[in-house]
Amino acid sequence: NDLESRATYDAGAWKFPEGDAYYAYVLRHFTTTEMTPDEIYELGLQEVARIRAEMQVIFAELGYPAGETLVESFDRVTQDSGVLRGDEILAGFEAIIDDAEERVAASFDMLPSTEVVVIPDQYGGYYSPPALDGSRPGAFYAATSGTRPWFNMPSLAYHEAVPGHHF
Repeated sequence: NDLESRATYDAGAWKFPEGDAYYAYVLRHFTTTEMTPDEIYELGLQEVARIRAEMQVIFAELGYPAGETLVESFDRVTQDSGVLRGDEILAGFEAIIDDAEERVAASFDMLPSTEVVVIPDQYGGYYSPPALDGSRPGAFYAATSGTRPWFNMPSLAYHEAVPGHHF
């Protein structure tokens, strides 16, 4: 195949003529800032350090050893929060969404007219909107194969379903 013989493995706009200028333009367009690519990269490093420091405070409040790596701390969070399997995962997401639906009226004055359902799926972790005519509910697809740590289920359900994409 002619295209395959000409393809390269070095990804990035920089490899094309005026690629650096194009990349800077795209960053300005999508970030709505005048920061340079290097400034955005540096900001990203600063934000990672800031978030990591906040996490360390929370890990200390949980009584985790100060010298643990991030991976070790997340392994500990997983064990402390519990791990669900199969139908437990489905029931867990349904309970989280039911609870969120009960509490959102205090924060939102407009609520969706359609419900959201949780559908077991091999891959999961995504949302499909309801039919425009209301004939089909919104659907949060939850991966129910394997195991899932409880601690990260609420944030995923809030992002993908209620309030999240469903709202």
